Amino acid sequence: MKLLIALVVLVVLVLAVFIIVPGESRVDRRAWLIISMGALRDADTELHKFGAFTNHPPVSSYVRVFSYTNRLTIDGTDYQSELAAECERLTNRGFLTITTNQIYVWIDTKGRLVPLIGARRPDGF
Repeated sequence: MKLLIALVVLVVLVLAVFIIVPGESRVDRRAWLIISMGALRDADTELHKFGAFTNHPPVSSYVRVFSYTNRLTIDGTDYQSELAAECERLTNRGFLTITTNQIYVWIDTKGRLVPLIGARRPDGF
């Protein structure tokens, strides 16, 4: 009887892990996306105010902001990117960029562009 109870508890715990862990990693990715957006916003503000920007600790140990001046075309609209941010937790998924008119654009590892306007966000986030 004790063995049966232990087996049932073990099965419930294993199922709980398989249900909770994917949700936790999605929450983690979304948090790092928001941190990356904040780092880009701060760097963009500094760039416009002082003509240069700095990667500030402690965020800079996880998120690296760099100059990224590519032209992006999304749904027939051209955007000029200004800065980009790579987060070590998201590098296998892509990176984030901010345009000159403060639109955030996610660029995935296949080069697909997703503007982050309103509720739209990259798949898997």
